[in-house]
Amino acid sequence: MEYDVIVAGAGPAGSTTARYCALYGLKTLLLDKAAFPRDKPCGGGITVRCMNLLEDIPKHIKEKECNTIRMHYKKNNFEKTYDKTLVTTVERVNLDKHLLDKAASAGADVIPKSKVEGFFASSNRVEVEASGGTYSASVLVGADGVNSKISRLLGNRQSQSRYILTCEAEISASPGMLQKQGDAIDFYFDAVSYGYGWVFPKKKCLNVGVGCLLGEGQKIKKSFDTLIRRIGLPNLTPPKYALIPYGDFNKKIVADNTLLVGDAAGFGEPLTGEGLYYAVRSGKLAAETIASASEKHDFTQRTLQAYEGKCRSAFSGDFRRARIVVENLGRHPDVGYKMIVKNEPVVDKFVNIQFGDGTYLDFRNWFIPHAPALLINSLLLK
Repeated sequence: MEYDVIVAGAGPAGSTTARYCALYGLKTLLLDKAAFPRDKPCGGGITVRCMNLLEDIPKHIKEKECNTIRMHYKKNNFEKTYDKTLVTTVERVNLDKHLLDKAASAGADVIPKSKVEGFFASSNRVEVEASGGTYSASVLVGADGVNSKISRLLGNRQSQSRYILTCEAEISASPGMLQKQGDAIDFYFDAVSYGYGWVFPKKKCLNVGVGCLLGEGQKIKKSFDTLIRRIGLPNLTPPKYALIPYGDFNKKIVADNTLLVGDAAGFGEPLTGEGLYYAVRSGKLAAETIASASEKHDFTQRTLQAYEGKCRSAFSGDFRRARIVVENLGRHPDVGYKMIVKNEPVVDKFVNIQFGDGTYLDFRNWFIPHAPALLINSLLLK
């Protein structure tokens, strides 16, 4: 069958791409190797700026709307309640199914249990071989995750990029423990080197996890177990592991008739490990670029390269500056994390990024002239 666009992978990046391509009037096919609903390892915390991109998430999808943040580093603790939601927690099994349904409602054809096996681009078309059949389109969008086969077929190697390793579990908690957690999210900066631990509240459980640079991950299960004991939870649920791209532009993400979005493109925020925002944003940018290319009837790399330019403009500055923060915190944790936990303005500036009210460039420009006073404050305050 012939389409304008074939999207391989129905996670947030793929479903968003398919939905907006369909809304642009493009005949769109969305393929995924899994049957939905399906679960995915994820903390399930969605920032304000990502929620704004997702638009009108139904109430039943939302687990908790959290407006209190708590941070811990050794004996130093910070807590603040904001007057608006910081993070909304969800179950990915529900969110991903909702986004898939929105793509279908927009007009995209959806075929589950259909894994892309290969593709061949020629004469301004791309032939896609999948386990469910062979399809033809003007553009193939690789949204098939961090281990993307389409990325590999474009010549990318996993060794080209760095990754964050996460270890997390949904752990049943007593009513008393859930009440104690309330609507607060917790970050434990001493849980693991070059990373952090977290606790996100859900309706009937707590999502607990740790994440760090892959090279520091040899003892991640031990760090996870230690965090579980520290917060007093029963360690009865086997954790799940996942890789998150350590955001960069080392991969080839555009070729003739082909482009990559989300995790497949290597889009992940190095400091927080957030991938959802970049998945949804890149999906929208991809659809916008494909619609423009369709008007020109030109799907060559030269035309689709506009997509990479948009992504670089939107993401690369934050990726680069977040990597600098991660590396400095990893080298000097006592100085860096105490400076965060003991200085409310530092937390506020970081929170502004998650609200979408600032960038890492704004943070850097504010931080540099204030750094001496913040350092002194962190050393003097008990």
